[in-house]
Order: sequence, then structure tokens, then C-alpha cells
Amino acid sequence: MTNILELKNIKKNYVTSAGRLPVLKDVNVGFKAGETIALVGQSGSGKSTFLHIAGLLDKPSGGQVLVEGAPTAKMKDAALARLRNQTFGFVYQQHHLLKEFTVLENVLLPAQFAGRASSVKNLARAEELLAKVGLENRMAHLPGQLSGGEQQRVALARALMNKPKLLLADEPTGNLDASTAGQVTDLLFKLAEDEGLALLLVTHSEKLAAKCGRKLSLIDGVLS
Repeated sequence: MTNILELKNIKKNYVTSAGRLPVLKDVNVGFKAGETIALVGQSGSGKSTFLHIAGLLDKPSGGQVLVEGAPTAKMKDAALARLRNQTFGFVYQQHHLLKEFTVLENVLLPAQFAGRASSVKNLARAEELLAKVGLENRMAHLPGQLSGGEQQRVALARALMNKPKLLLADEPTGNLDASTAGQVTDLLFKLAEDEGLALLLVTHSEKLAAKCGRKLSLIDGVLS
């Protein structure tokens, strides 16, 4: 089975006043459909940099990022944006909802970027996802009228709008209380299973990492 995403010999360096700072060092890893993977590591270990490169939001200093076997290094920004929109879903610690848009409009945003938000099919998809996250009665509300947990559930529905193959979640419950975080986490795993997609979860929690099928550790830029 071809990997949805593969990172080969990935390096990432930043130039600082003190000289070159290596953040990722020869990272090699692949992700297949249906996998749940936890990425753990201390603050500053390179987790966010890893996620940005994996999600085509940043370019490596060396190595290759392949999506379904195809290299991405020579792709132009517009082509990368289309590929990102079609292949990946993103959930962050902050929900990043647009406050002037309704819940339903926020969920439809990825389809709008793809040029097809107004179709009946996509409207039905957005409504279905909001029902799955328990917000079918909140579609016309603005984000400011929702609790923190509800806002993060909207962000999760939005991430799934375009039926991605890989969901990238960066500390998605970091700003929630323990009870709400547990509910959102359970929903995250259930939706990933229902949608048949791979899940890459960045977390500080060993308890949460233990729920994943595979655990990766980043220590000083080295993946193990």
C-alpha cells in the first residue's frame, strides 16, 4: 500500500545570529490510510516544524516530501495549496474560526477554497459533519456564542469537510479543561475511524499517545 504521506531524509535548518540551527535531522517516516500516530516530544524538539513540513505549510532544507508517492519539491505554491486542501485536514490548539461567520459557514470554508462551497452536496456534507459533532442545532450561531469545546468541535468538522486522507492535529485539546478535552479526543478518534483517514496527533500527553496505534518521538530533531 502506497503511503499517503512520506518524509525522506528531511532536514530543517534555521539561520540565527549564532549560526545554523538544525531543527530536524534526517527524518524518515511514512503514514498509511487508517493509521493513528502520536508524535511526542518536549517543547522545542521540532514537533511543530515537523507538522508544518508534513502538511506542506513549510519547505524542508533538504530531503523529500511525497504525497501518495509523488514528490512535492518542485510544485508551485498554487499547486501545493490545492494538494493541501484536498489531502490534509488541520486542527490546532486554537480553533481559528472566523468570528463573523456562522458555524455552518466556517465548516464550508475548505470547500469554498476549492471553489465548490455553494453546491447542494457540500452543504449536505457540512450539515452531516456538524450533526456528527453534536452541533446540528448550532449551525446559525456565531463562534462567540459557543463554548470552547463547541468551537473546537466546529474546527474538527471544518478539517474533515473536504474528506482529507490525513488529519494533522496539533495539541487539539490543549486549551480545554480535562472533561471537555476527553470528549473532544474521543470524538477525534471516532471521526477518524468513521472517515477512514489517517490521524497524526501531536501531543505532550503520554496517556493520549497510548491510544494511538503508533508512537513517534522527537528528541533534538531526531525521530524515533
